[in-house]
Amino acid sequence: MAQGTHRYQTIQIAGLCVKITGIGILLDGRKATDNTVALVISMVLIGLGGSMSVVGSRVASEASVPHQDVALVISLLSLWSRIGSAIGSAVVSVIWPNKMPGELREHLPASANETDLQTLFSSVTKIRTLYEFDNPMRQGAITAYRNSLWYCLVVALGLAYINLFAAFFQTNYFLGKQQNAVTNVGNDGLPLEEENRNLEPLPPSKDKKEAFLRFWAGGQ
Repeated sequence: MAQGTHRYQTIQIAGLCVKITGIGILLDGRKATDNTVALVISMVLIGLGGSMSVVGSRVASEASVPHQDVALVISLLSLWSRIGSAIGSAVVSVIWPNKMPGELREHLPASANETDLQTLFSSVTKIRTLYEFDNPMRQGAITAYRNSLWYCLVVALGLAYINLFAAFFQTNYFLGKQQNAVTNVGNDGLPLEEENRNLEPLPPSKDKKEAFLRFWAGGQ
């Protein structure tokens, strides 16, 4: 896609759409899904979409500043990514303690005491190691986890739409011979005319190996 158009906005928007789809698959009405196939597909889509989006963001940031500022903009992109991750963790750390204990009290059997509740709240793996699958304690804890996780997923889905909305308004520079798209100068430091921005087509590949390596490197 980007190889043919020499632009990056499309691949970034496509990646964000794939990521949103992956997050949406995790929702099952007012609960998080417990379907194994849906969980696997979701993780694949979120990883694929996220990687496409990261590539788009990285290329966009590097193309939009002069060459001497590339290191700075890469650092800023990493900084804002860390800040976003920290904000997400902070939101979850507020939602989880406020929702999970109440859900456990509601769905665990009447025989469960406060110690059982604290044990299951502090470690999700205890559900698997302490109880058989059909045990009411395990089933109640699974329901509580699904109900609580739903709130986290809804927030993640909403925030993902903000990224998608912003991607439509970013500058979609042409990636040709320019050292940096924003300055529109070549590697020799001279301004490029419009007709010289396109890359010259490469000669035909001699074999399949060369064609694959060219494609992998982003060549024509």
